[in-house]
Amino acid sequence: MLSRNKITQIVGISGLILSLSNIIAIQNIANASPQKNSVSRSNQQVIEDNDFRFQLLNCQRKSKLVTCNLLITNLSTDRSLTIFPSRVFDSSGNEYAMKSFLLSKNATGFAHSVVQGVPIKSSLTFEMPSEVTEFTLLEIPYNFAAPNIWTTAAPAKLQFRNVKIIPSKSSGTLR
Repeated sequence: MLSRNKITQIVGISGLILSLSNIIAIQNIANASPQKNSVSRSNQQVIEDNDFRFQLLNCQRKSKLVTCNLLITNLSTDRSLTIFPSRVFDSSGNEYAMKSFLLSKNATGFAHSVVQGVPIKSSLTFEMPSEVTEFTLLEIPYNFAAPNIWTTAAPAKLQFRNVKIIPSKSSGTLR
């Protein structure tokens, strides 16, 4: 028969083991979280990084051209955003380089001044065989700076994964 003292020790050790298992479970959840905030809504994906919100609206096919439409919102003070040549990978490991890019209808080049809280439409276009129906990865390098200030910092990279390509009834570009 166990003494009252032994029962108290066993109960105390059991509580400690449960507490440790709860701590381990919480650490596992924290370690599984991505570094960037990422949300998926149906086929749309949202990444928040460096106080920008990048929302991938869709990727639409018209013949061999696939246009990916994004909505970009600056969550910080007004600043410049530069998008660099992007790429996609299909499930067979083939890489396709960006053919064209539009950062807002009124932007010239790859850089644009982005006002805080005002979303801008942008699109990236890639050429690929019509058999490709999904990207395993859409990678978009970008950089940002205060207005009229050039930065030499290495670009950050957005990575949208498992992106489905939808057939387009229209051009698939910004409107």
